[in-house]
Amino acid sequence: MKSYMIAFVFLLCFVFTARAQTVEHIVKQNIAARGGLQQIEKVHSIQMSGYATMNGMNAPFTIMMERPGKLRIDLHMQNNTIVQAYDGNIGWARIPDGNGSIVRQMSPSEAQSLKDEADFDGPLIHYKQKGNKVVLLGRVMSNGIDSYKLLVTNPKGEKTTMLVNARSYNITGEITHKKVTGSNPVSSHMAKIETNYSDFKHVRDLVLPFAIETVVDGKRISDLKINNIQLNPDFPDSLFTMPAK
Repeated sequence: MKSYMIAFVFLLCFVFTARAQTVEHIVKQNIAARGGLQQIEKVHSIQMSGYATMNGMNAPFTIMMERPGKLRIDLHMQNNTIVQAYDGNIGWARIPDGNGSIVRQMSPSEAQSLKDEADFDGPLIHYKQKGNKVVLLGRVMSNGIDSYKLLVTNPKGEKTTMLVNARSYNITGEITHKKVTGSNPVSSHMAKIETNYSDFKHVRDLVLPFAIETVVDGKRISDLKINNIQLNPDFPDSLFTMPAK
């Protein structure tokens, strides 16, 4: 009986070790597919520009990011420019107001999503140091692509499902659930947000997606088509700083 128990314990150890190694393998392969850790960490800033399709309209956009944790999004719609930004501490927005525009500081909950997006390394790079837990849920077919399904849980307990192409090891999809606040408390709910990545191309030594689709509760909200990506452009600090009202 004792020998069977010892064999069972060794089998359990093997299974859990194999799972850990499988997660590590997928993460390492993903980082390699993106260009390698050394090349990724050489990027201190990035600028992406293209067109966003929303409600049948094409709106030019520019996304600017800089380490550590700075982000600005400019969206040009109907002769107006909508700005959302995070300066590393606070989030702010510039929105149209009549014939002009107003600048307001975001609430902490509003700014959190921008703060999360400002980490352009993503949750898998140095995930242990970030306090993220990564679990392999299995292997699935998603949009016709054989994919590994990872569950990433951050230190706040928020969960993101990530789909990693089993051949290229590019991340092709993410699924999260976030609270969406409507015009009244009754309309507020936890929304299922799906982000799909495709059209991967080389930008110098990195491989990046040039098409990003966002689907909320099964409804396509936006399609981003990126035309140009610049690595390590110089940005003035004022670009991310909230202007005087």
